[in-house]
Amino acid sequence: MLSLEALPALEAVVLMVALGVASYLDWRVREVPDGLWILLTLVGAILLELGSWGESPLVLSLNLIAVLFVLEHFLPWEDTLGDHSWAILGVEVAIYAAVLGSSAYAYLVLLPGVFLPFYEIVGMVVLARVLFEVGALYGGADAKALMAAAVVLPVLSSPFLVGYPLPAQGSVLALLPFAFTMLINGGILTLVVPLVLLVVNLRRGERSFPRILHMVRIPTEELPRRFVWLRDPPLESASRDDSTEEDQALRIRQAEKLRAMGVERVWVTPQLPFLISLTAGALVGLLMGNLLIWVLAIG
Repeated sequence: MLSLEALPALEAVVLMVALGVASYLDWRVREVPDGLWILLTLVGAILLELGSWGESPLVLSLNLIAVLFVLEHFLPWEDTLGDHSWAILGVEVAIYAAVLGSSAYAYLVLLPGVFLPFYEIVGMVVLARVLFEVGALYGGADAKALMAAAVVLPVLSSPFLVGYPLPAQGSVLALLPFAFTMLINGGILTLVVPLVLLVVNLRRGERSFPRILHMVRIPTEELPRRFVWLRDPPLESASRDDSTEEDQALRIRQAEKLRAMGVERVWVTPQLPFLISLTAGALVGLLMGNLLIWVLAIG
């Protein structure tokens, strides 16, 4: 039988395999099917219950509530309500109110002061949803990855490869959801992108600052075949809600207009999936932990 000591390693392997597949799909076709997140969450639910083996039925029930809360974001239940946006909003508000109310009641009354993976998962779902709604997470796959990861590996207080420095051991940051570590690490790692673009542009002889930090110049005929956003010359822009097909159709229209205008080269911003940064952030988190803890400890 699987020992509790080996469980974090298994959780880590499951998480990295799923994130690796998701990152590949996001890079190749810019689409990650919800089925992948559903499968990852269900596997995570089994691991979550195994990790809670021997706990009270209340704890196991709270785990189930957390898993269902995550799955609610992956299942197309809104389709059953048609175009009644007010009804969809009402159901979602009711779900969030019920889960958050249950969280408060469990922490304050049922299990006062006891911190469970349930709270890690619920908190991460709320954070991911808020970040998506305000546009801090551009793609739905990014938010879903954080939610599913919270189920598979709610918390990892000690990295596998390098332990935290003494000043940071026991830090509250080390007790935050591992998905939060993914998010922080992914954001920090994304900071290298401008440096990469700078090197690429300088090697191509481009010197237009500051655009060389966030744009590249490509031939107009390549625009329909590249996952990019047109920046200069400015034309019709993409919407955040556009599908991959709509986004490509927009680039085709843009290329036609640009050719008619006699524009041979354009400045674009690469559409780099943040999901890849999250995957890299997860790997770094498993090996080294939260990079923010290291920055604060060393600083």
